[in-house]
Amino acid sequence: IDIPSKSDGSFKVDQFKIPSNAISGTWKINVISGSNGASSEFEVVSFDEEKIIINIGQTIVNPGFGDIMNIGITVSQKSSVNLVIVDSNDQQIGETLSCVPTSGFKCEILWIIPEDIMAGTYTIRVSDSYAIAEKNIEIE
Repeated sequence: IDIPSKSDGSFKVDQFKIPSNAISGTWKINVISGSNGASSEFEVVSFDEEKIIINIGQTIVNPGFGDIMNIGITVSQKSSVNLVIVDSNDQQIGETLSCVPTSGFKCEILWIIPEDIMAGTYTIRVSDSYAIAEKNIEIE
């Protein structure tokens, strides 16, 4: 996009919009004026039907205390996020954990897997003021 600057060197761009079907990832804007230039990167998250995305990260082995699972969460708005782990009988395991997303709508929660937990399928349930998402995990 070519934009003429004002006499004070400033300019305004009204035509740039992120489309609703944008591809997720790191986007970059380059601004060039003569031999001067600058760039800025930002994250674009595409949600389609999902308003909360749960990513299971690395599990850190912590003998004598319980392994620690890193759970990454991406939301579509900046509001407090709650996470619970439930068993196959929909009984909550441990306390409700929470985080506040960054300006990039992401947060991480570290869940200490109880040492006495039974092997089986568990559900990670994440909610904010707008949506609820679930992801099943296997504990061995």
